[in-house]
Amino acid sequence: MGTQAIRTGNPDGGVEWYATLPDGMEWGWQAKHVEGIDPLLTAMTDSVKRVAKERPELRKLAFAISWNLATGTRGGERKSQRQKYEAKVATWKRTISGADRIEFELVQESDLLDELSKPEHRGRHWFWWHHVVLGRDWLEKRYKEQADAAGEKYRPDLQVDIPIQEDLIALGFDQAVLTHFNRLRRDVITAVNDLHVLVKDEDAPGAFAYQAIHDAAAALKSTASAIAAQAGDPPTTLLYLIDQLSATAEAIEAARDYERRAKAEWRELPSDDPKRNQNPPERAEGYGVGVLGKAINELHSWLESSVGRAFRRRTYFLTGKAGSGKTHLLLDATHRALLAGRPAVFLAGAQFGRGDLWASVADQLGLEPVGGDVLLSAMDAAGEAAATSGSRFLIFIDALNETTPADFWRTHLPRLRAAVARHPHVALGVSCRDTYRDLVLEGTEDKHYVHRTHPGFAEREVEATQRYFDHYGLEAPKIPLLTPEFTLPLFLRLYCESLSEADTHSLPTGHQGRVAIFERYLGAKIRTVARRLRPDATSSYELASRFHEVGRPRLDQISGECS
Repeated sequence: MGTQAIRTGNPDGGVEWYATLPDGMEWGWQAKHVEGIDPLLTAMTDSVKRVAKERPELRKLAFAISWNLATGTRGGERKSQRQKYEAKVATWKRTISGADRIEFELVQESDLLDELSKPEHRGRHWFWWHHVVLGRDWLEKRYKEQADAAGEKYRPDLQVDIPIQEDLIALGFDQAVLTHFNRLRRDVITAVNDLHVLVKDEDAPGAFAYQAIHDAAAALKSTASAIAAQAGDPPTTLLYLIDQLSATAEAIEAARDYERRAKAEWRELPSDDPKRNQNPPERAEGYGVGVLGKAINELHSWLESSVGRAFRRRTYFLTGKAGSGKTHLLLDATHRALLAGRPAVFLAGAQFGRGDLWASVADQLGLEPVGGDVLLSAMDAAGEAAATSGSRFLIFIDALNETTPADFWRTHLPRLRAAVARHPHVALGVSCRDTYRDLVLEGTEDKHYVHRTHPGFAEREVEATQRYFDHYGLEAPKIPLLTPEFTLPLFLRLYCESLSEADTHSLPTGHQGRVAIFERYLGAKIRTVARRLRPDATSSYELASRFHEVGRPRLDQISGECS
């Protein structure tokens, strides 16, 4: 029908869902979980009054109830429950202003069960009636298991916030991100409302350019006002808005270009030319147009940023160097989602490749192998139920490069991505070491993803250094750590551990290369091993002898490989 069902907030105007038809009319749905026919009809009446008053365009209202109305009478009743409902509908139409234009429909328990029994709703049925699965506590338990398995790759105690986290928050359609988008959208609408750019005289200089701004802005306002962003919207939903933002910006720039040319021509006029007395037009440089241009630029820039693209789309591909923090980022995103009430799971790439894709997913989640369709449908239901405007169930798969065989994802990732695409409240985020990217993505598969490279601690080096040094009880560095590898969380941690396990916690003077840093780190670790191999050592001489016996040859070998 070309319509979109929109879930309402509170107050809901008498409906919990509504859809606007192409002709502008609305259909609405309201769920009533009320026991007893009389309390049920009272609750329905309240909703009808609100709908008739607040939704003048609504033409059909369906009530969904969790039990079946009896069609027979008992205990001396004069009317059955069904007859009471039908009589109440007639009363509504007769006594409530505006109710006579509404068609009322009743969806009962049996109707709901018939719908849920259809094959395409097996996952939804599985989610709601197997509530122990995919619920918040259940997901929290899965997260803790994966966080524990990640070991040193995930260190919440060394958390340093970095901007790329916002991408994954937006991917899950977090309410804070939706609020930010709606604020930018409303800023554009307000700027259009305050715009006064037309001139009364159609033949006045620049009138055509100002008319173009007015027309483009009016179309932009119409589109922006009609948007009620939902987590389940197709990725293309906001493309028309982006196009109209660009069109209005181009109209403004064209008018400004005209004014610049007109001003240049005016300056070239002879001093005695009568036209010198008429100043060139400057409406496109006025305050109202400036405010609109700024609002357009902010919304357009945000929509085209990595955060905005993750918000609009539902597939995300993260690459990065070894040790850049990809595993930490995805586990942190999983945790943040769960804290915000959004569903998310983290899966390890190393656990795939030994059998069926969905059997591997179920195995990592500790579930029976129910199949991809059922599992994704259940995840879709969980994502949709998480917020008024819905959210997205985040599936994170970390380290595709650790899957054996190495080319496993070349064929399985497109299938997984296509399966996820059929479920609007599910999003997919994967990570892969940068050197394996071309092995995983083949042909045009990469165009389906928002691509980002993990920056490590780039532009956050000072904050990260302070955080790590404080954690390991080290003196703050007196000069910046300029070795590029210090932007890698793994490298910074190795550096701090090597110093914390050394005889002194003071920093070496001057800059050190990678070989010297690794040698000190390996030396500290090998000394730890030497202590374990010679626990009865009574002097530093004995410990040093054991170190030179078992550790020094290996350390020299590794140092040579790093040179």
